[in-house]
Amino acid sequence: MKVVKTQIGGKDIMLHFNGAAMFELNDEFGQIGKLVEKIDKQNAEGFMATCKAVAILARQAELTRRYFGYKPEEMLTEEAVSILLNPTEIMNVKAAVMRSIMLGFGREIESEGEEVDVFMMELNQKKRNDKAGELLPDGDCMRNRNKRVPDDDTGHCV
Repeated sequence: MKVVKTQIGGKDIMLHFNGAAMFELNDEFGQIGKLVEKIDKQNAEGFMATCKAVAILARQAELTRRYFGYKPEEMLTEEAVSILLNPTEIMNVKAAVMRSIMLGFGREIESEGEEVDVFMMELNQKKRNDKAGELLPDGDCMRNRNKRVPDDDTGHCV
């Protein structure tokens, strides 16, 4: 699952554009192109379109997480987005919605720092944790990644 991470009210929010999100956004806005036009507006209509799109994309990210067995978290609603979204965050959130849609359609995203593969991130963390206790050769002594480990009962490396 590839998601785009953004912040709303100082909290990290994940956005996921999948098939369900595409059809829900199409039902709501007519088509994705019309959504883009509405989000681009610098007025209340554009703000509310952004809030609705964020709520849909965030809900799909959460539903996908739950499907893969992760602990359920609270669903972000359109009302919550409109309350929590700070004026300084609006442009970044609009851009995150667009990046999420582009990623969902498989388009290249120039700024790879915004694209997050949640499952790969967790797998890499697990691998790092597993290696933390791994013994590695260190001359005549074995060492843990964080400290030297004696080879015999005397506490000396042999």
